[in-house]
Amino acid sequence: IIERSITVDQNEENKLAKVPTKDQVRGFREMLGLSRQEFGAITYVTERAVTAWEYGERKMGQLYWEKYLEHFAQKEQEGDI
Repeated sequence: IIERSITVDQNEENKLAKVPTKDQVRGFREMLGLSRQEFGAITYVTERAVTAWEYGERKMGQLYWEKYLEHFAQKEQEGDI
């Protein structure tokens, strides 16, 4: 049981390591010319949540990061970027 718990904890740490830092969140948003509201719409969160990510008040969750990546992968397939 202890071994399984350690594995689960390590997997959670690995997931969190994949999400962008606060500076990366802002950098991605600004590089694409998106407002916080537009970035939030892509990731299904409020403008306030994006602000919290950018100021380091909260980490961007894995699910939201995956939504961001899916959005732009789809745009790329459609030839929009």
